[in-house]
Amino acid sequence: ENLAALANMGCATRDDETVEKPCSELDFGAVTIDESGAAIEDRLGLTMEVIIINEGTEVLGIDLVAINEGSPEFGIMNYEYNGSTVSISGEEPFRIPAGRAEDCSGLVEDGSNELTIKVKYSPTDLGADTDTLKILTDAVEGAELTVPLMGYGAKQGIVFSPEFLNLNAAEG
Repeated sequence: ENLAALANMGCATRDDETVEKPCSELDFGAVTIDESGAAIEDRLGLTMEVIIINEGTEVLGIDLVAINEGSPEFGIMNYEYNGSTVSISGEEPFRIPAGRAEDCSGLVEDGSNELTIKVKYSPTDLGADTDTLKILTDAVEGAELTVPLMGYGAKQGIVFSPEFLNLNAAEG
């Protein structure tokens, strides 16, 4: 009986809905700086998604999600599971159901084995910013998942609102 939780990651790029698996990095590109001094939740910026996928036959526990170096330009905005916002406190692991039946048949396709982490980049000054998204799980494979985060604070970049992405808009 080789029942195990296998954590994989995907990331949604900003151009379309394609999910890249595994998620090698989140590159936010050039984003206009916000010098308002507000908290990252209230600043302009770009939000992208990292998706934790349980491809195993056991429940996957997520123990911790953090911006490793604590860079103030990157922030975890929220977590979504099955269309609802959920919280990960660190006290009790967030459990993602198995993605496969015990006979290791195909992956479920209803998204019940996925947790979406929304990561925002909001540069406060010019230049390159880097950090790492770190995810600790109880998986046999993928117990510590890391995603390099990078972005570039620009005087005038393209600012995306997470709800509306139109890459054909004329600059005005």
